[in-house]
Amino acid sequence: MAASPLVFTLDESQFNSFLSSFLPFKEDNNNPYCVFFGHYNDSSITLYALKKGKAKLVIAGQDQDEVAFALGYKETKKDSAYPMPCWGQIGSDEVGTGDFFGPVIVTSSYVKPSQIKRLKELGVTDSKLLSDEKILSLGPILIQEFDYSSLTLDIPKYNEVHQQNNLNKIKAIMHNQVLLNLKRRHPKAMVCIDQFAPEKTYYSYLKGEKEIVTDIVFSTKGELAFPSVALASTIARYSFLRKMKQKEEELGLAIPLGAGPKVDEFALKMAKEKGIEALDDLCKKDFKNYKKLVELL
Repeated sequence: MAASPLVFTLDESQFNSFLSSFLPFKEDNNNPYCVFFGHYNDSSITLYALKKGKAKLVIAGQDQDEVAFALGYKETKKDSAYPMPCWGQIGSDEVGTGDFFGPVIVTSSYVKPSQIKRLKELGVTDSKLLSDEKILSLGPILIQEFDYSSLTLDIPKYNEVHQQNNLNKIKAIMHNQVLLNLKRRHPKAMVCIDQFAPEKTYYSYLKGEKEIVTDIVFSTKGELAFPSVALASTIARYSFLRKMKQKEEELGLAIPLGAGPKVDEFALKMAKEKGIEALDDLCKKDFKNYKKLVELL
């Protein structure tokens, strides 16, 4: 028997945030009360219109629990339950999964208790709460003062591997690798991840890997719960921004980030001027943006 759909109540702020973040996954629908319909992995996502400041988000499908975790609408343990161990912690996070242009980058970082004060002085937190200018100024300092490991999945390889694997499996393999790199250097450190899939599902993705980091603490708000995840998030974003600036210098063009209308306009203009093949090294072809672009051309 299929599980009942998951239903969440969103306030106006969450409603607007959802629409801006998941625009690439939007599909056409004929329901006048439905403002968003789309698919994420193997589940459907439906968002109904605001009514008295509240809206309903419905997730249905065989991996609906995993999708709910990925969207941040299902809580795990309370963040306050996680102490900072005396031997430090390793945390990992990823960036680029919501951007039509650019790579996916996964980074892990190591933080000692004695470094917590320094992170606070620098203002390190969830990279989504920092401006790009702030991250670009912080990046050179962070990569000099803290131990980290980073893995980049460039666009051509992303488009290749995504044909056989869903995004969460790709992320799990990348997280495992960067965590292994630091765990070898800091074997006693606690390990934590900004959770994007249920724990059981995460480990199922790693079947076949030669070595797997275990005893991980998962949290859906890892950047705010763990200093190491906040640091990893910021370093990953710094790496992403640098790579995008390099690409801009190659093209002689400013590349918009995210997956909104400006991205669509840029992609269409570039495809018309240079051919759609010019986007092969730049865009993620699984995004709805690419499907719309192909239809327009």
